Amino acid sequence: MVELLVLYLHMLAALYAFTKRWQERGIAEGFLAVLFVGFIFLLGWSLSGAAVRAFLSTPNLTPWLSRDALGLLLILPAEVALFIALFVRR
Repeated sequence: MVELLVLYLHMLAALYAFTKRWQERGIAEGFLAVLFVGFIFLLGWSLSGAAVRAFLSTPNLTPWLSRDALGLLLILPAEVALFIALFVRR
């Protein structure tokens, strides 16, 4: 459930980044912004997920919090800060 919520937040962020860059610099910059958001999401999730799996042996901590969800929640503040710095404050 947490994974889905974070995925939806990233989809909204990609839509916002696309729209902002498309209006400012053109359609190609919009698609590049979507690719950048997707790349950061996938890279962050894989790195944080591997780190969490190295420290936790149980796959599910609670019924709604798994190791993957914990990895997403750990990387989310850094992604939010990066997104604000790159797309919102311009």
